[in-house]
Amino acid sequence: MKQCGIRFPFVAAALMAIALATPLAAQSRLYVLDSSDGQFHRVLKISDDKAYITGKAGVVASEGRQFVLKAAEEFLPCYIDVSHKQVDLSSSALMGQAPSLYVGDNKVHFAAEFVSAFFLDDVFLVLELQFADGLDTLVARGVGRLEPGVPLKYSQDIGVQKEATLRRYALHLFANGSEVFTSEVPAAFREEKIAQMIKVRLASVRQAGPKPLYCPPPSYPETLKKSGVKGRAVVTIRITPEGGVLDPVVESASDPAFGEAALSAVRAWRFVPGVKGGQPVEARASIPFGFDPSVGQGR
Repeated sequence: MKQCGIRFPFVAAALMAIALATPLAAQSRLYVLDSSDGQFHRVLKISDDKAYITGKAGVVASEGRQFVLKAAEEFLPCYIDVSHKQVDLSSSALMGQAPSLYVGDNKVHFAAEFVSAFFLDDVFLVLELQFADGLDTLVARGVGRLEPGVPLKYSQDIGVQKEATLRRYALHLFANGSEVFTSEVPAAFREEKIAQMIKVRLASVRQAGPKPLYCPPPSYPETLKKSGVKGRAVVTIRITPEGGVLDPVVESASDPAFGEAALSAVRAWRFVPGVKGGQPVEARASIPFGFDPSVGQGR
């Protein structure tokens, strides 16, 4: 399975000698019907409005335009915040929803701001559009590269073949061909899916140490951005048998603000817990963080 392109600019390499968990599949995957063989192929990235797939010569551009979403077992354990959403006030059916979409002059307008907690390459979006006539449309567009904490403003008019009332829509975001968590997904749903992912990884394990699964890096503290100073912090935590984090404590920090940023991040972490004799057990970890304002500054 391909690596997901996640890097941790803030987190030091040592983590109780814990290796990163195996890259995951997505909750949904996008496929395109390729004209060369008449088969559907998984889309790995979208660039210049072309879908790229695995071909005989490696990753190649497909000439296909017919897309389909197929269910998969898991999300990639990354998170993208979707914000600054516009609302088309001329369409009462869409008021209060976001991102905003309107249909007029055979165009759908999409605008939003994306902020990732991770380095993510080959990000693309998929819009599921459901019109009043019952016909559904899938639109896929490339977004590009996201760096942690760096907002990316996205706005595009997307041509459609008709003018109609847009009844419903859904936004999916992918990185390297795998769907990621977004702020459009309720937090309770995200926690449920992460719990399921942990359960799957524990199914046949008899003996193992804990492994990080969902680990957003901390943001560089706003109060220190003017100084531009590099820093460090070490946080100790308890990892529960369910993979959650309890009692995070700053063991050391070059500045209290770095300690607070590390605490804020690690509270959201989730692990595949350690296992002894086939049973999940509690563990303790001491996690070092490094802060560099020139790499992936937070908001």
